[in-house]
Amino acid sequence: MSGKRKGVSNISAKELGSVLLVIDKYATYEGESSAINREAAQVLTGAGRKVYCTVLQATEEDRKAAEADGVELILPTCSKEDEREPCLDWLTFDHKTHYPSLPQDVGWIVGHAGVTSKAAAAIQEQRFPQASLVLVIGTIPEDTDKYKNDEEAMGIGRKEDSIREDAEKADVVFSVGHNIYRHFKISFCAIPEDNKPTHYLFLPEPAKLFQQLTVQYVESTQKVILSIGRVNKVERVKGYDLAAKSLVRVAETSQEKFLWRICDTSEEEYQATMSILKARINSEKLIPTLIPHCTQEDICGQMQQAHLVLMPSRAEPFGLVGLQAMAAGVPVLISNQSGLATLVEKVIPKFHHSILEIEGDDSVDVGRWASQIKKVLRMSEAEFIRAADLKEKLLKSRYWEDSHQHLLQACGGPAERVKRRTQQSSGDMTYASLADGNPGSFLLLTFLHQTDVDRFYHNHY
Repeated sequence: MSGKRKGVSNISAKELGSVLLVIDKYATYEGESSAINREAAQVLTGAGRKVYCTVLQATEEDRKAAEADGVELILPTCSKEDEREPCLDWLTFDHKTHYPSLPQDVGWIVGHAGVTSKAAAAIQEQRFPQASLVLVIGTIPEDTDKYKNDEEAMGIGRKEDSIREDAEKADVVFSVGHNIYRHFKISFCAIPEDNKPTHYLFLPEPAKLFQQLTVQYVESTQKVILSIGRVNKVERVKGYDLAAKSLVRVAETSQEKFLWRICDTSEEEYQATMSILKARINSEKLIPTLIPHCTQEDICGQMQQAHLVLMPSRAEPFGLVGLQAMAAGVPVLISNQSGLATLVEKVIPKFHHSILEIEGDDSVDVGRWASQIKKVLRMSEAEFIRAADLKEKLLKSRYWEDSHQHLLQACGGPAERVKRRTQQSSGDMTYASLADGNPGSFLLLTFLHQTDVDRFYHNHY
């Protein structure tokens, strides 16, 4: 690690500062960044750490979730006459005005690339120069934005450069999933050696709500297909056009009734979304149902009614929606262009049947997806049995534990951690592979003795 990096190996547990998570929303189910942010909070508070989280606003759901997680939310202050909607600029440029009373013991600041990375860096530089900066990357603009409008596509280079510049300021970077990790492992080659951050792979754990969900197959001539996430402006990158064309092909050749439900469409985008989908469907055999503003509980309820969850993305840096569905035990079909597909191939390869190819030829891809959707729905009972087996193997693997341990160490370690011994032999150290497909690539996992590591997992997992 270079001279600019800040070590924590000689800090006692009493001297550990708090962790400040910088995000716009806490528990609202809106994109993967909020879900990853909450997982990070739960890992840290579960290890006895004090965690604060800046938000632009907080719903009752946000407040309850934060309280349950042991996280203290910090909301912006503003005058009664100020009728402006809170925005990310408040965190990035006006944090001294809108967030004047941040805790003074902050030792680590966590931001999310493309969302709050600029804000986290600004707060660190201007308010807490002694704190370590941690960056979480959950996107690959070069993969996703070429499927958006021309303006977004033209900005790919600028966005990639921006993420790399943010990483250069950070002490530690976590890339969510193998695809993102590999992409930025190459990108970071352009960072001067003395400014390179420590770079970790982060594999997210499915939310406990989905892990604990019980689903069952019910015989019916009505089939529910579930998709999750906004459609407007991302219909190609998320593959909604492929899903629509595939589903209508299945519906028109079947005697069964098909309900296609799409969760988390904002009310403001309802008309635009419905227009996009109807143009792709052009059939009375399939009329989508849009469900706005879904909480995790809402999505769990929809999954309990679904026969199949679809994620046919042309580009999906990770794919948390598909992971949650797998953890719930619902049959799911995901794109081979997703980071989740890579995780499945590495952790539970026997379930590769859940992964479908997207080649880029729409006529071929629609035919392939329609055929597999029809098969899964026809063999629905057997697919639920297989999905239950997938869930069991996925959760039993506990693939996320190394990532959680890396996160803890990047933020100073658990509150009850033991001081590092002055002398330490190589046998006292624990190493872990980054699991990125390079068998010879290893890096130091922790400075704790193995007995301390075992005790930590026993207490917190």
